[in-house]
Amino acid sequence: MWLLLFYLVPAVQAQNRIALKGLDDPCQGRLEVHNAGEWGLVCSNGWNSENGQDEKNGEVVCRSLGCGKHAKSGHNKGRYKHPSQTKPKFWMDEVKCSGTEKNLWDCKKPSVTHCEADNYVVVECSAQNRIALRGPDGPCQGRLEVHNAGGWGLVCYHGWNSENGQDRKNGEVVCRSLGCGQHVESGHNKDSYSHPPLPTKFWMDEVKCSGTENNLWDCKKPRVTHCETDNYVTVKCSGSIELSLNRNGKMDECAGVVQFNTTNGYVSVCDDEWNKAKADMVCKELKCGTHHKIPQSGTFQRVGEQISLTVPLRCTGNEDFSWQCVDWVQAKSSKCSQEASVICSSKITG
Repeated sequence: MWLLLFYLVPAVQAQNRIALKGLDDPCQGRLEVHNAGEWGLVCSNGWNSENGQDEKNGEVVCRSLGCGKHAKSGHNKGRYKHPSQTKPKFWMDEVKCSGTEKNLWDCKKPSVTHCEADNYVVVECSAQNRIALRGPDGPCQGRLEVHNAGGWGLVCYHGWNSENGQDRKNGEVVCRSLGCGQHVESGHNKDSYSHPPLPTKFWMDEVKCSGTENNLWDCKKPRVTHCETDNYVTVKCSGSIELSLNRNGKMDECAGVVQFNTTNGYVSVCDDEWNKAKADMVCKELKCGTHHKIPQSGTFQRVGEQISLTVPLRCTGNEDFSWQCVDWVQAKSSKCSQEASVICSSKITG
């Protein structure tokens, strides 16, 4: 009896896995689900906008992946074909969610009878809970950017001023949600933090926070009507977030478990979405060349101050530093059992 349960539990856990594939962005792509030991597609039958089923289904997908709100989804139109599946299988059809389920596997989903190879579902989420401060001095000061509709954009400075203390209220929400300590100063850009190249869009204007919100997206924010290119908000917080490697309890410049030292304690990087590109990013950032090897999980033991969180690196494509790949707002709810580690090339040659 106990032996049977031992083998059943991992299978149950595995089939709850879903993913969006097709880009280096976990919040948009073709919808795949894991079943019977392999990944498969979801047929587009019944996944349509006529009765709002696309919205209900999509909300469950985006929420369970920590990708914000559902932006759009439905029948593939030749998108997200790469990387291709050699022998594509369909695991779900006629999916009907109420929109409140925690996972797509909790929704009604008849067995697949027939589905054409290119009739798979694609989903795009807003990932709108993501915000970042971009600048050369770390993730706790820089120009304020927010992620919406699949891309990063700026925040217009209108209403973000010190006359009524709105700068402090807004800034407190930004700094606290990023784990960057207290708000120091913020407001109208004065040609600072203009590199790398600015996003071309503004997603927020006239932001009015009370100061108690968990996220900038929870604050009042009218749509942007017009904002000059250089009139974006910059924010400076008191805290810092620093990348380092922990090799069995000792700080090692070029090998070990990947971790961040933050204002709220140590945060390690999750092994679930760890790959060569991200390992190269970390090694380069630490001036350790490129990655030489991604060792098996557990090769290095992170010893020392207790880890408060373990978060995945989810890059959207224009990050210069590893900390910009972390959704620090959603990090508090992240669950991960294994930590990422790396051996950089400078460790071997140095």
